Amino acid sequence: MKKILLFITSAICMIALCSCGDTSTSVEAPGKQPLNVVVYIDLSDRIMDNVDDCDIIWWISKKMFPTKFPQGNKNKLRCVVYPNPGNTESLSSLNVNLQSMKPMERLGYVYKLDSGKVFVPEVKDFYAKSIASKNWTGSDEWGFFDLEASNYLIPGYRNVFVVLTDGYIYEKNNIGPKENQHLYRNMYKCLKDSKGEIEPITKNYNSAVEVISMELIKKDYNTYQKMVQKRESWYKSMGIVPYSISKDQQNKYDMLEQIFEF
Repeated sequence: MKKILLFITSAICMIALCSCGDTSTSVEAPGKQPLNVVVYIDLSDRIMDNVDDCDIIWWISKKMFPTKFPQGNKNKLRCVVYPNPGNTESLSSLNVNLQSMKPMERLGYVYKLDSGKVFVPEVKDFYAKSIASKNWTGSDEWGFFDLEASNYLIPGYRNVFVVLTDGYIYEKNNIGPKENQHLYRNMYKCLKDSKGEIEPITKNYNSAVEVISMELIKKDYNTYQKMVQKRESWYKSMGIVPYSISKDQQNKYDMLEQIFEF
């Protein structure tokens, strides 16, 4: 009888331990939404300079996909450009979704990602090919938020756009001003108008997305300050809350930490 009771007790303990193991496989805290991070790349001649885009993207990927408990990690990461310059075949590989992999593949992948053996080489290769081709189409950030950004939102996820740009919002049709209202879709023209503002897009995101804007050009401090102010007004006009705009090169990784603080 004692042996039977001992066997039953041991079985119950094993079941409890297995249950605890199951609940610990997710990197998400109770009630915490998984992350959907979209990195919008300003694919222009700015990447000819010594930009930190690749390091920033790698840092984000390691934070989103730690080596601990990858099986339950539902986070998603992708890099996008707009408009498409036509030579972005490799861009399709610049995304990470562990749930699309087989369970045994996930663990090996996150360790390789952490050591820079996967994903980062594809990011660097994409930049190298873009620099070699010099097929700059400009970065139509206005058009992206007006026409494309909503396609990347995932219900039930915390949607965050990380914008890597020199700050010059560009619109491929170069429209502005609109009806003499000092509204522009182009930052170059907007900055020349003391009353200029970036024209609101045709939709409102109603706080469904957050934006972190980084790598703004800082060669001219006064221009930079005006650029930040006009960007802030623009984000507010399309219902993007919260938003952050980098104001110091040294604080970029502190800025990015806010993605993981919720």
